[in-house]
Amino acid sequence: MRIFHNLPLKILSLIIAAGIWFYASTDVKVVETVEIPVEFSMPDGFVLLSVTSQKLLVEIEGKKREIMFFLRRNPVYRVKIERGIKDYITPDRDNIKIPGWLNIKIRRIISPSRIYIWCEREKERSVKVWTPVGVRAVPDIVKIKGAASVVSRISFIRPSSIPKEDGYAKLRLPEGVVESIPPEVKIIHEGSRH
Repeated sequence: MRIFHNLPLKILSLIIAAGIWFYASTDVKVVETVEIPVEFSMPDGFVLLSVTSQKLLVEIEGKKREIMFFLRRNPVYRVKIERGIKDYITPDRDNIKIPGWLNIKIRRIISPSRIYIWCEREKERSVKVWTPVGVRAVPDIVKIKGAASVVSRISFIRPSSIPKEDGYAKLRLPEGVVESIPPEVKIIHEGSRH
């Protein structure tokens, strides 16, 4: 059959044609709207407690293939926090790094126009685990970590729920507390066997 005559040459021609088609179809200039994640860096000993947005909606302009390549590199919007803050910041398109050899332009940041950030010094403290009468927690004292302004005011922490029988319960973390050590306690009902 003549169909299979010079098969390697036909396959090579098909590959070259597909490459030319891809190059031509992605060589057009476009404007696209993309989501870019927000990444925060802060000094040791600080904790990020609240952020209103983890992503930016950005309008970019450039050749389609260059935008595709840029997005495959997982771009991020970096926010460097150097001290405690409880305020709004305005995203700046210059914080989105684009390799110099790509001919892409960030036209604008569509949303959000402001990002609320709450970051402050971290504090660790031991507190009692509160339980109702007739119930005890093991351990009855745990360490909590979080914002210094919040952790300083906490004198006890509660389990998220009290099981009807002996068992484990996670601890309910108030806003501003990021971790408890351990994260759960054993709940023992007085009068039950251990």
